[in-house]
Amino acid sequence: MDLTEIELDLEGMPPIKEGRELVLLVAVNIPGYYSLPVRLLALLANTTAPINQRYDVRFVEHESERNWYDLFDYIKRIDPVILAFSMNIWNRDICIDLATRIKVEKPEITVLIGGQEATDSVIDYLAMVPAFDYIIDGEGELPFLEFLGNWDPVNKKLSDPGKVSGLWYRDQGQAVKTGHANTVQSLDEIPSPILAGLVPMHSKRNLGVMLEGSRCCPFRCSFCFEGGHRGAVRSASVDRITREIDYAVEQGARYFHIMDPILCSHDSQRLKLLTDHIRNLSAKRKKITFLVEAYAEFITDEIAICMKDIAIIDIGLQTIHPPTAKSINRKYRPKAFQRGLNALRRHGAIYNLYLICGLPYETLCTYLKGILFVIEQQPVRVFFNELCLLNGTDLRRKADTYGYHYDAAPPYLIHSNNWMTTEELRMAWALSAAISAQYNLSVFGMYKDTPWLTRQSHYFEKKQHVIGLVGECRRICPACVTREPVPINEFDHLLEDAENADFEIVIDNAVNKNYLLQLIGRVHLAGAVRIKLSTPPALFEDNEFIDLLVSRGVWQFKTFLGLPGNEIIDLKMARDEAGKLQSVLRSFSLPGAAHFSPFVEVVVYPGMIDPGGLRDLLFMLKEMRAPMISLPADYVIPEDRTEFDNFSTMFFEMIENRMWLKLPEEFYHVWFKDDKDAKAIICMLKTLQLLSGDSRPPCADSVAYNTNR
Repeated sequence: MDLTEIELDLEGMPPIKEGRELVLLVAVNIPGYYSLPVRLLALLANTTAPINQRYDVRFVEHESERNWYDLFDYIKRIDPVILAFSMNIWNRDICIDLATRIKVEKPEITVLIGGQEATDSVIDYLAMVPAFDYIIDGEGELPFLEFLGNWDPVNKKLSDPGKVSGLWYRDQGQAVKTGHANTVQSLDEIPSPILAGLVPMHSKRNLGVMLEGSRCCPFRCSFCFEGGHRGAVRSASVDRITREIDYAVEQGARYFHIMDPILCSHDSQRLKLLTDHIRNLSAKRKKITFLVEAYAEFITDEIAICMKDIAIIDIGLQTIHPPTAKSINRKYRPKAFQRGLNALRRHGAIYNLYLICGLPYETLCTYLKGILFVIEQQPVRVFFNELCLLNGTDLRRKADTYGYHYDAAPPYLIHSNNWMTTEELRMAWALSAAISAQYNLSVFGMYKDTPWLTRQSHYFEKKQHVIGLVGECRRICPACVTREPVPINEFDHLLEDAENADFEIVIDNAVNKNYLLQLIGRVHLAGAVRIKLSTPPALFEDNEFIDLLVSRGVWQFKTFLGLPGNEIIDLKMARDEAGKLQSVLRSFSLPGAAHFSPFVEVVVYPGMIDPGGLRDLLFMLKEMRAPMISLPADYVIPEDRTEFDNFSTMFFEMIENRMWLKLPEEFYHVWFKDDKDAKAIICMLKTLQLLSGDSRPPCADSVAYNTNR
């Protein structure tokens, strides 16, 4: 049989090999990803003679966001003898539902479970899910072959479960494990799904073509699934990896993800052999990019030189707070970490930095310090991950010790611990989302290759420039005539200092759109990293122009609703203007970049609007998923405690959806009055530009909302 035929789809019945029993491996994937485990197991079974003579092993994939009933109907129709699921946090509940439903209608089918969610589990899944017959705990290749070799087709059960390593099974109603799973000594022992033509090259590859460079991890991070595995680290040979790369490139692949935590810290000669091959391949063909993981403490100039032209390096800092680092088994060494980043900067290597929010001993104050530190390092992208207590991790086992409250179902998101309340965590998550969304929408963050920019410039001192294209009235209404544009050479002095700068362009409704596009083009070519457009909401009526702005590199917008002071607001008109934002509060796609949503800040000037009306307007923006909403700095926070508590409730309801609501500084002084770190927290929020700043809109003369005129 052609090995490519072991992959099934939901359209037809597979031609089962005569005299053999059908074994079906099922992967339910996050959209845009493919499953490596089911490919490995199916390929291994079909290339192992004793197994291939008895079984026809196939695999099928399904997307987690699709209705699983069509997959259920397909399984029933092809009627496998053994049904095996690769179970992970993103598909656990679907696997449980499918297995349970299958057992009701096809009780003779044996259900086998494996995957990360079933490994080192703190949950007794055999007790929890009666539909699960067997569980393989650990690496699955050798136990899967042992399972099939021990299968009794007459009695439809294992002849001797004890001969299958890493197996959980029921013995007189109790869950019993046979011991640790047997593992391969070298990854070269496992046949390559890539070389067998089983890996998709042009679809399902948000992480690129996955290359398994090593297994197990020498580091023991307590929050990580891999950190609890005590097996020896085993690597694939450079020869195998380069053959996989060559094959994939021939099929058109250009983006790869090397799963190898020790690649940049273990064997510099191995790294050099691999990167030299990649660099030579890139010289002959279109540029190839690799995503790798690294520990900054181990980065040297030699490693940085190896990685500078071919890789995007993910660096998991996770925390800068020493007690936190110790509690999660991280050996954070500030000087060594800084030396590693300096080496990457010297050689223009691209790197991203990661923090985790909600780790033990981390307070809101120490977490904010970590965010400021990360931004000061000027990585290409930042990622602030919310802590989930993954099943099988050391941190999950210590959850009660640290006072964690968390979801019982995947992804096991935490809600509070001994150091951060529910409100503080929500605040941390919302501000993290706002900061990362703004920061990552840069030229470097969206595109790895920018020929007109030198990557080293990204690490120079940060600069911000503002260009105003407004008249005396800074919000000219649609009825106003269009003015002559300001001569573009008036901004030459700013463009001379544009490299690595953030630009804000302030416009009114009378701006000449062609002129604006010309200016945006010049700003980008001069070396700007980010461009924000501050505009009245009327601009968002023109969907086609918004598309054009986004395609030209404007990915951040700022607009306003209402009027300051004691003006009476026409609430209906304010809602109508807010509705125009739908043209930008959506997903966009750019050539060579992933789908993304622009960052939009909406400043709401409430005027004399009543609290109920303001709440309605803010919640309308919340439902529209506006990333950031601001109230002006002179907005008066209620002094009455009951009213303040109501206002506080509104704030936390707003940020619960990972949106940030900018409020005047006084709010935080009241809210944090009992926190010993209040002064430091407020200072850092101000530094991160997360407090109210605008007291007046771009135009103080607007009549759009004034019902008295």
